[in-house]
Amino acid sequence: MQKVSIVIPVYNESESIADTIHEIKEIFDGQLLYLPEIIVVNDGSVDDTIHQVSSTHPEVMIVNNVLNMGYGYSLKRGIEHATNDTIIILDGDGSYPVHQLNKMLDRYFQGLDLVVGARNDFFVEDSFFKSMFRWLLKLIVEFTAGTKIPDVNSGMRIFSKSTIMPYFPYLSNKFSFTTSMTLHFALDSMKVEFIPNGYRKRKGQSKVSIYKDSIRTLQFIIEIIAIKNPLKLHLMVMTPSFILLLFSIVYWIKGFGIIPFALLTSTLLIQLSIAALGLNKMR
Repeated sequence: MQKVSIVIPVYNESESIADTIHEIKEIFDGQLLYLPEIIVVNDGSVDDTIHQVSSTHPEVMIVNNVLNMGYGYSLKRGIEHATNDTIIILDGDGSYPVHQLNKMLDRYFQGLDLVVGARNDFFVEDSFFKSMFRWLLKLIVEFTAGTKIPDVNSGMRIFSKSTIMPYFPYLSNKFSFTTSMTLHFALDSMKVEFIPNGYRKRKGQSKVSIYKDSIRTLQFIIEIIAIKNPLKLHLMVMTPSFILLLFSIVYWIKGFGIIPFALLTSTLLIQLSIAALGLNKMR
């Protein structure tokens, strides 16, 4: 029997956490292949989330953050407290169906480094901005990694504790933990598989700040690319800079004058591109 640790970060998830744990236990009850340890990391909840866990599932390990430190930080703490090497992470809001867990574990133990429960192309809560940003992230990550990635930031995945912990200093403490992890694993040529798993409407409110967390995620992706594949960063910033520069020249030739913003943006992008090329030569 394989022992696995399931890490669930929670912040004000009193509406769903007890049902989520019950659903997980139902999957593993009565089977002889996997023995789960469930760890709930309470990220400074101010509702009765922890009471819901302790009163309905007293055998669950609870790790408390003194303050609200973030999704990635909570995952790191839960992984550190895990007593098993095989780690499963998923959210406590009921949005990830768990019926595929046994199948995902079967595939993982066939020699994979990461198994991801990929969501549908359409997520029930997506706004237009969120959909476009997810598409942009997917485009950047796939271009950098040179491989198809169906779901960049799914929060349901299986991996090894000993494999992930050396990456901790380079993984976000916020919601971009999973995105940065996906890119690191892809760029390091690890064996990753995506298994279609679906997605449900969450219970309670989303904790993601669309603008702030999107900018932070993009920052982490650029940093990872600059470190591990700066030539790709060079290509990514050179292409729009030349398009802007060409547009500015044509606009000027047509007699409409100079576009300061376009020229400034183009210049900045070229400078970034040169910096990325310099990083590539230093590697």
